[in-house]
Amino acid sequence: MRLAADDVTGVLLDDCGHYPAEEQPERFTEVLSTFLRGDR
Repeated sequence: MRLAADDVTGVLLDDCGHYPAEEQPERFTEVLSTFLRGDR
């Protein structure tokens, strides 16, 4: 994504593969909510 966007933040979710919303729903929701609020 860094090739397509100027402001990119990566997040690693422990014990998670290809489906973060299913495998780590609480952490995924926390990260997504933070992103959508603009709290980076």
